[in-house]
Amino acid sequence: MNNLTKQLANLYEPKWNELKQQLDAKGIKVQAPFMLGVALEHNNQGGYVDESWWTDADLKVMVFGQEPLNWPMPILDDGSQVQSDDFVELYQRFYSDNYKGEYFLTDSDNHLAKNKFFSMGFNGIMSGIKDFVLGEQYSDKKVAYLWNNISKLSVGGRKGVDSGIHDLEKEYFHVIPQEIEILKPDVLIFLTGPGQNTYYSYIQENFNVKGSPIPLAGNDIDAVAKLDIEGVSLAYKTYHPTATKDGDRGIKDAEKWQYYHAIFDDMKEHLDDIFNNK
Repeated sequence: MNNLTKQLANLYEPKWNELKQQLDAKGIKVQAPFMLGVALEHNNQGGYVDESWWTDADLKVMVFGQEPLNWPMPILDDGSQVQSDDFVELYQRFYSDNYKGEYFLTDSDNHLAKNKFFSMGFNGIMSGIKDFVLGEQYSDKKVAYLWNNISKLSVGGRKGVDSGIHDLEKEYFHVIPQEIEILKPDVLIFLTGPGQNTYYSYIQENFNVKGSPIPLAGNDIDAVAKLDIEGVSLAYKTYHPTATKDGDRGIKDAEKWQYYHAIFDDMKEHLDDIFNNK
């Protein structure tokens, strides 16, 4: 286990053990808690050993979804109890199989990778940063992308996260601030929905957001906004790629692309600051 992944594993293990006691005592079943790992398979040679794709990147971008839906508990062949390292491996296996540096596979055998979060959201952000943010000026820069969720727990299905599950996460599995400290992303993009919704309150619980959201290029501040987050160079928030409505108003993909481009335009203005401070 490599350095960053080992730090993450050491963070998760005691917190998962305590959280599991609480879940078992209350008879609550959840999806697999969302634990990160950045040691990926190296050239398909087996074993999760390669962190250089992240550590050597010139620009590190972390993209947040909402919660880990369709993220099943690992089933161990020997029938032993699932440990926190198994959740880290679950993430690393999914990432090794589907993340290809400049795009995310959406035609793999893994049904989750076919989700619009990846086909439009993740891949759209990757291609947009390559074409509109880096362009020819920074074509030699290496960018790495990491998937996260602003809620680490979910009961799955349509229910997602309820207040009881979220309270347990806050008390026993509050790990996102330490993840950021360990992984040190330059840019955070929250695909968590409009305005100051429930997921925005989760952002505030995990980050020191200074002041109010900042509008971008004349766009509706509830639709897309810049966030001033302590310790992070750039941060933005907009709709989840699967969103079809905002209240009673329908939302089409073309509108979401407009907001993505507002993010790209602002990022481009600040790239020099990021690269010059490394």
